Amino acid sequence: MMKEEELPVPFLFNPQKHHLGVLYDILSHTGFEALFPLLLKLGSSQMDMYTGKLPPRAIFKEIASFLEENGITDRTVYREYLASRGDYIPVTLSDNAVWTLRFAAGERFVHVHPGRHVPHTRRIKATALKTALLYEAAKRDGRLSGDQLADINRLREMIGLSPIRSLKECRHLLELVDLLETT
Repeated sequence: MMKEEELPVPFLFNPQKHHLGVLYDILSHTGFEALFPLLLKLGSSQMDMYTGKLPPRAIFKEIASFLEENGITDRTVYREYLASRGDYIPVTLSDNAVWTLRFAAGERFVHVHPGRHVPHTRRIKATALKTALLYEAAKRDGRLSGDQLADINRLREMIGLSPIRSLKECRHLLELVDLLETT
């Protein structure tokens, strides 16, 4: 599992919010209670999640090649390159996923995000992702009763989220539960 602090400089990237493979890895190595601090880091809005097969290191290697091929060798050149292109750069990788590069302060000035509405990326609501992750962890620990609605609401209550009224109303959440079950 790649943590933010293990990223190669100059990249800034939140792997827990933007790479499904990293979440799979976290789920396979993290117990139910240990998952709670991660859930706090996911925030409360929406995020774009890469669902492709490239591991983070391969993604950064391909982006580094793109930067090198375009003569982007340092922070100043990068900022000028961004400014000439509307303050972001879309980069298409070998698996056809498109990643968006933006500027960030500090030594990690290449801020990397999955692109929107592109191959291998899904727009995900943070509350649904938190619930789905907790549901999968509870399932792996044998903490589910078998009543999916009751289980989901009990788990949501544990992380301060309001209950859902019916499973029909939470298609996005159930899609994420299904996606995480394939690990």
